[in-house]
Amino acid sequence: MSLIAEKVAGLSPRQREMLLERLKSQPDTRQPSVPETGQNTMAPLTAGQERMWLLEQLEEASSPYAMPVVFKIDGPLDRDDLRRALNLLVERHAVLRTQFPVIDDQPMQVVQPAREVPFATRDLQQVPASQQAEAVRQIALEEIEQGFDLATGPLIRAVLMRLTEQRSALLVVLHHIVCDGWSLAVLRSDLIALYASARGETAALPPLPSQYVDYARWQQRWLEGPAARAGLEYWERQLADAPAELTLPFDRPRPSVRTSAGDVRAITLSAELDTALREQAQSESVSLFILLLTAYKVLLHRLSGATDLLVGTPVANRERSETQGLIGLFLNTVVLRSDLTGDPSFSEVLKRVREVALEAYDRPELPFDRVVDQLKPERSLSLTPLFQTMFVLEAQPSSLAETQQALNLELSSLSIHNGTSQFDLSLLLHPEGGGLRCSVEFSTDVFDGETIERLLGHWRTLLEGVVQDPNRRISELPIVDEAQRRRIFSEWNQTATEMPAGVTLQALFEERVSRAPEARAVELGGSRRTYAELNQEANRLAHYLKQQGAGPEVRIGLLLDRSIEWVTSLLAIFKAGAAYVPLDPLYPQSRLVYMARDAGVSRILSHSSLAGLVRDSEIPVVCLDHETEALSQCSSENPAPAAKPEHLAYSIYTSGSTGRSKGVLVDQRALINHCLDFIRRFELRQEDRVLQFASLGFDVAAEEMIPTLLSSAI
Repeated sequence: MSLIAEKVAGLSPRQREMLLERLKSQPDTRQPSVPETGQNTMAPLTAGQERMWLLEQLEEASSPYAMPVVFKIDGPLDRDDLRRALNLLVERHAVLRTQFPVIDDQPMQVVQPAREVPFATRDLQQVPASQQAEAVRQIALEEIEQGFDLATGPLIRAVLMRLTEQRSALLVVLHHIVCDGWSLAVLRSDLIALYASARGETAALPPLPSQYVDYARWQQRWLEGPAARAGLEYWERQLADAPAELTLPFDRPRPSVRTSAGDVRAITLSAELDTALREQAQSESVSLFILLLTAYKVLLHRLSGATDLLVGTPVANRERSETQGLIGLFLNTVVLRSDLTGDPSFSEVLKRVREVALEAYDRPELPFDRVVDQLKPERSLSLTPLFQTMFVLEAQPSSLAETQQALNLELSSLSIHNGTSQFDLSLLLHPEGGGLRCSVEFSTDVFDGETIERLLGHWRTLLEGVVQDPNRRISELPIVDEAQRRRIFSEWNQTATEMPAGVTLQALFEERVSRAPEARAVELGGSRRTYAELNQEANRLAHYLKQQGAGPEVRIGLLLDRSIEWVTSLLAIFKAGAAYVPLDPLYPQSRLVYMARDAGVSRILSHSSLAGLVRDSEIPVVCLDHETEALSQCSSENPAPAAKPEHLAYSIYTSGSTGRSKGVLVDQRALINHCLDFIRRFELRQEDRVLQFASLGFDVAAEEMIPTLLSSAI
């Protein structure tokens, strides 16, 4: 669909009438057409070709820039006539016989005389019908991997694959520097007509009004004119202070240097949903493109939380009639920026997106690379500039729909993915079998296929919600269907596990000590303790604490540096039946005092070098380095159990980043459940070694130490 048609499609009958009246009263201000110069041998590269040429120099292989298309042919086919038609196609479109040598340190496009298209045949009739599609795909991938030599060409080649006597597949592979998606529709239309002409069934196609090199010269002049300067000024205003990156829920961090490795996943929306979306677009006086783009932006917002969203979308850039029948790289990219702040309704976002899109459509010819050069965003090898996700609604131009009136053939296209992705995500939509095919091409640097499959499910559910009620706020639109909801809230929530009745942390640890008393339990620097030694030291301190009144629900502060003494104290508190409150010495003094008072600790176990940090708390401080004599008098035998599973194990404080920090209470049953699951999932064994690195005031510290001690590891 042309850009003008895209705009008109969203108008009501009354708006169209007003538009026609206004156009009649306006002077003709169209841009000059692309002339035929007759000098069709050499020209500078277009802006799009410059970018493609530079990218080619940076790649070890050209497969990311190969454009394969497979035509499925049902009917009797004459191989020689097809070959002649391909040669006539190259003769007709000069860009298909163009080379890109470097002349005077500058890449140039040089048109060569017509020559034979590399044309191979493969017989797949012996391949089982169920395996032929995969065989065709493998042949296509082999051709893609061969790459192209831009300096010498040719930049087009073909393979004819015989599937049966009445069925074939024609693979045509071109380099992106000489074609785009629109060009493939031109290629298909012209190839059918030229095949009929080669068989003498129709007249030859009329001459083209111009060639791609004519467009290249025209663009070079246009970029130096006032229209290009005005376009740059617009994009400077539109993209000022734009965010550099859209952070989605990736499966892994971005690599420092992104690669082109990619994959694709797809679903097809039903004909009913497709019809409903088209009717919704008409009722909102927008095109289907604007409706679907808005839905995509809402989905990105829901997945990322971002409200300033930049999405790239291709424009055919063929507003002039003389370019519409040409094969060549006319494709350009525009960046559509949308504001989703304020949790607006979907209908409100629709208006915002439509306004921005129509403004951008008025500037389809300004090359994207010129915009990037003008804005000078901070460059990174890990992500693409300005945007990282693309939206494409494919629709074959009606003027290029092939006619097969004189042919006894049925010809349709079959897409072959080349295993690459230019962006993090690209959503590609095109009509198929009465429905809408939705394909997501994604970077395997950051996404797994399963994640994209879930994303496509969110996409379908969101669209269903849009047609049901477009006036809902975007935060209220559904993105999880009933099956996903059941999986999340029911299947994934089946976490019940068998727990030993009445078991406590003291009992679990002492049972492990009995199994491996001489195994190493903890080590720091040159100091180490076996399980038996650690148990005896903890027992002495536990008896001491019980003498001081420790027992169930009594809270004892732990103000110690990372040390073996910290582990001993933790175990001693459990053995005394009490609960611990970690007090990290690295915290500010005021926070330590607040936590100790708020938690209601009865006393604080510390060291003389740290005791001053809580001197204002008025809570008794036990300096363990001063109590060595008293501890030596205490029994090293296991104390009688005092705690039960429902008693408090510890109290941990939140960060306080959104207000005053709060204490969270964790009982023994919950901690035991977590520790046993941790041991099971990570398969902790006696021979394992665990590094304790988390802050002692962070609950991960307990996750590191307690499961390790309960599994006889170190």
